[in-house]
Amino acid sequence: MKGFGVERVPKTKAEWNTEDYKLISLNAKAKVNLNYAISPSEYNRVSTCTTAKKIWDKLQITYEGTSQVKESKIDILMHQYELFRMNENESISTMFVRFTDIINGLKHLGRTITNSDLARKILRSLPEKWDAKATVINKAHNLNTLELDELLGSFLTWEITLKDREGDHHRKKELL
Repeated sequence: MKGFGVERVPKTKAEWNTEDYKLISLNAKAKVNLNYAISPSEYNRVSTCTTAKKIWDKLQITYEGTSQVKESKIDILMHQYELFRMNENESISTMFVRFTDIINGLKHLGRTITNSDLARKILRSLPEKWDAKATVINKAHNLNTLELDELLGSFLTWEITLKDREGDHHRKKELL
């Protein structure tokens, strides 16, 4: 393109310089890569786009929606995050999967939550029978540096201990 402000018109091929050829080449490579990465039905949606940027923008609106749709999705996920609790008789693994789905959805939409906030949320989301372990973790670990995988591992170990104790309790009742 040449000209300034509103009065921009395409350059003729004779006016192209080395920089223009480089940009055209980069655009062509980006378009090819995008076209290889999408399905045939998606290709039909973007086949009329002349630049990689236009392809990207169309795909972004298709899958993320407009900024208004994106904000709505963020609001819904944040609501799920705020109300998140471990369900009765749910395993710690299942609870972590549900929690991770919410967090990944938020990250995908550009909303990140610090690791320490995630750890604190999980500790608050546990049922009463987990209070002892949650208190120990809260006191023994720096929640600013505690990774969610470490937290999950600690809870998995505790869950195994709780199940073992419940099994011992049931066996003692059967003996009486």
